[in-house]
Amino acid sequence: MKRTAEFVLSLIGGILGIIYAICVFALGGVVPIFAAQADAATIALGVITLILSVIAIIAGIIIKKRTKLAKILLLIIGIVLIVFSVLPLIGLLLLIPAILILIAGILGFARKEQSSVAA
Repeated sequence: MKRTAEFVLSLIGGILGIIYAICVFALGGVVPIFAAQADAATIALGVITLILSVIAIIAGIIIKKRTKLAKILLLIIGIVLIVFSVLPLIGLLLLIPAILILIAGILGFARKEQSSVAA
């Protein structure tokens, strides 16, 4: 079965997550001035987001071959990123890639596999 929607959503979400992580690294020293977050926590959020975004892209690539693994990974990554998006100031921008990855995971569970019946 074609899994184009899941592939595209996970790819876009992963790329946006990587862009977000790079922005967090760039703003790592500036954001703690305006928020009550420590610099190390901000960098840790960027590293975790970067790792999860790369895994989301890999899950999107393998979704056609290993559907069950990929949809579970996408769902877990989407939930974890949504939990991180509730952090003040810097976490709100993470909501868009988190929702895209979560939708890709939900679509993976919503679509049924077509079984080929031999006649």
